[in-house]
Amino acid sequence: MMNKKIDSFPISQAQRRIWYAELLYPGSGINTIAASACFPDPIDFVLLAKAIHEVIFKNDGMRLRITVQNDDVKQYVSNPIEKPFDLLDFQCSGNKASFSDWVRNQNRKAFDPIDCDLYYFALILFENGQGGYYVKMHHLISDAWTMGLIGNEIYTAYTRLKLGPETGNDRNPSYLDYAAREQHYLDSTAFNKDQSFWSDRFAGLPPVLNRLSDRSPSADPTSKRAEFIVSDVLCADMNAFCSRNRLSPYTLFLAALVIYIYRTTPQDEVILGTVFHNRTTPIDKKTIGMFISTIPFFLKVRECDFLSFCLQTAAEQRLIVRHQKYPYNLMIQDLRQRHKKIERLFEVILSYQTITLNQFDSQWYQNESSDTPLLINISDRQGSGTLKMEMDYRKDCFSEERIETIHNGLLNVLADGIKNPDRPMSRLDLLSQTGRQKLLIEWNTTKAEYPQDRCVHDLFTDQAERTPDRIALVFEDQQLTYYDLNARANRLAHYLRKQEVEPESPVGICLERSLEMVIGLLAVLKAGFAYVPLDPSYPQERIAFMLQDSRARILLTQSNLGPVISHPSSVHSPSSSAFLASSFILQHLMTATRHQSSSLKIVHLDTDRETIQGMDGVTIAAQPSHGPKVAVESANLAYLLYTSGSTGRPKGVLISHRSLINILDSMQRELGLGEEDILLAITTICFDISALELYLPLMIGARLILAGRTETADGLQLLDKMNRSEISVLQATPVTWRLLLAAGLKKNPALKILCGGEALPCELSAELLQRSTLIWNLYGPTETTVWSSIRQIKQTAMEPYLNGLESIGRPIANTRMYLLDRHLEPVPLGITGELYIAGAGLARGYLNRPDLTADKFIPDPFDGEGGRLYKTGDLARYLTDGNIEFLGRKDTQVKIRGFRIELGEIETVLSRHPGVKEA
Repeated sequence: MMNKKIDSFPISQAQRRIWYAELLYPGSGINTIAASACFPDPIDFVLLAKAIHEVIFKNDGMRLRITVQNDDVKQYVSNPIEKPFDLLDFQCSGNKASFSDWVRNQNRKAFDPIDCDLYYFALILFENGQGGYYVKMHHLISDAWTMGLIGNEIYTAYTRLKLGPETGNDRNPSYLDYAAREQHYLDSTAFNKDQSFWSDRFAGLPPVLNRLSDRSPSADPTSKRAEFIVSDVLCADMNAFCSRNRLSPYTLFLAALVIYIYRTTPQDEVILGTVFHNRTTPIDKKTIGMFISTIPFFLKVRECDFLSFCLQTAAEQRLIVRHQKYPYNLMIQDLRQRHKKIERLFEVILSYQTITLNQFDSQWYQNESSDTPLLINISDRQGSGTLKMEMDYRKDCFSEERIETIHNGLLNVLADGIKNPDRPMSRLDLLSQTGRQKLLIEWNTTKAEYPQDRCVHDLFTDQAERTPDRIALVFEDQQLTYYDLNARANRLAHYLRKQEVEPESPVGICLERSLEMVIGLLAVLKAGFAYVPLDPSYPQERIAFMLQDSRARILLTQSNLGPVISHPSSVHSPSSSAFLASSFILQHLMTATRHQSSSLKIVHLDTDRETIQGMDGVTIAAQPSHGPKVAVESANLAYLLYTSGSTGRPKGVLISHRSLINILDSMQRELGLGEEDILLAITTICFDISALELYLPLMIGARLILAGRTETADGLQLLDKMNRSEISVLQATPVTWRLLLAAGLKKNPALKILCGGEALPCELSAELLQRSTLIWNLYGPTETTVWSSIRQIKQTAMEPYLNGLESIGRPIANTRMYLLDRHLEPVPLGITGELYIAGAGLARGYLNRPDLTADKFIPDPFDGEGGRLYKTGDLARYLTDGNIEFLGRKDTQVKIRGFRIELGEIETVLSRHPGVKEA
């Protein structure tokens, strides 16, 4: 408490920034800075205490205190009072471990910022008589330069006192003088010029923060430090490079960091914080106090070689140094007038500190709280030839693995750029050769044998011949043996072959879930054609488009799907079965079929089997039961499946038998399925994952149970179906698994749970693990044939992920997955990249869309045999164990119940409505 009126003064802008952080994180110790010094000779603590007091008395900046007057923050200088310091004896501990513990606890203690001393000293006794001191100061009165000044002044005073009793009475410059000069600056023409400079710099909305972090900051400012020593070889190369090109080491590090951020984030505009000591006069350099200025370094990155970018960085540095006096907190204040939500301009700060080696050993301590997600400090110990990199990071934002990745990537950029100064920025190595080998080769070594020369129907036929009397297919109260299913599919295949349709021709299949649906699918494949799945619940216009776009000549359907619909634009409930009017579809296809040799032939599989005749006058039922002799190769088309298109136009994906065989064979081995398994098929055939449910059991002699439409949408009915049918394998989306859990799914250790089609939340997998430990998470776009990666989720593997989603695992057999940046270069471990897929599962492309095919299916730069990559548009990152974590989409595509939906398609349809002006 102040008993008499004293003079108070305005705080500086640098102090005001610190005060704001103090209010934001009260009591956190976020604004403390600490160090210790150990003298080599036996210590005289009496003289050391006297030396410390001398330094405190000489510098009024040490004795500044904060007071709040009428909601205005002020500062005043307290009277010099000689107080005893704590003397701590760690000599008996045998080592410095206990001292480290004490320092850690002491650093966590926050100063009371109001009307109290903002410094703390303790005298320290180590083993063998060595001693020194510990000092902690509040950033309101100190910065890194100040800590260096204090250390040197204490050592100088102590050395002098050892030689004699005289005391140095000379006073050091006052921080209050600096604060007063700053007040003059704030009213000056120079201030106005600096303000205009920074206002022009951020005339538009500042770029989105370049996120190197794993997560956004929380309310917990706890931080941690990682320390690295830059190798002597790289230090020597850096010094030589800087000397040749007249660059400072700080500029070189800054250029490398900007390149790293540019390469590992999606923005072309990079902004980070740079630290300037802001001591522009000789007097400032002798003054104890808070001077540091944090200035945004903002570049719109354009591709160039490494050396050119370093020179560009140096020019930008010279420019902003001329305006470094303008306070950062005022920049934010100015920006908030235009953008109220602005809190900070950067999450990464780079500091380069030159340290002069003294005759005493000094140690700086990391503050365990920080308002900055990542502070990278480069310590250049002059004369030692070494550089130390200290990375202070918020634990709520970064993992240890991510920090190590950033460190390695930054040094890789430096090393490669120095070695190859003419190399484009986009081609600089973020990875070491070992790291590159691991990501591109080791984690993609998936080559495996599979029956790549066979077709799906061939493997089914082989199984039917091995186990003709086993039950193959069950629907409601109907069932077929392998022999019966094969025979009926063969008869229909013979019929289809006699319709004068070319090989690989698309055949539309619009059937309710039934035995006929599975028979129809197999028959189309046996006939050498490709099926086009059409869900009866689809809008009529969409079905008509698919038939028209695919130029299907045959449509397999059912009689109950053909009542006449009087109004094409009428809206129907998804639960209704009356969606397909033959006359309506024919009407919509008239334009499309004018140029074709014949019109669409519609076959009702439930009623025409005994009556409709083929070109030879023979009905379907009377066709041969053996398979037709058709030269179908594995490279031939198996199916054409339509997915949502961003222009409002669905796109047809072309999948071959070979691609389908690879996923089925791979999954059979991954899951360990056999003849004793019973699989429940619940997915519409318009969703590509249905292929696994329908064909895999029929290839291996297992039993396929086909669920009805109403059963698939109702958790209670579906669970009852599972229990009555003794299902051992079920593939479903997370939405369906939630339905089953809500319906009362009980523990069943033998149940194989396959989850895919959407991201799997960790909390859902935890619930499922209580029912079975046989759980697999699956991932794959339609364009790479059903699934591309798999991960078995085990109890011991449960761990927190960035967005609370289970990882999607590793690539399946004969599949490669790459995480690449915008330049198709691999991103480091833990860094977000776009997911590209290569291998046996890739589709041919999109039907009638060569432009889109060329855009999405690109040459594989890592394959010397002319392979292709599919550009998924999904964002992901590698985990340390080689598994891949899905992080979201680059575009506006979403998934609903497992179906990919392009928001652009919805916008297009909405825009067609006369009552909608814009969507």
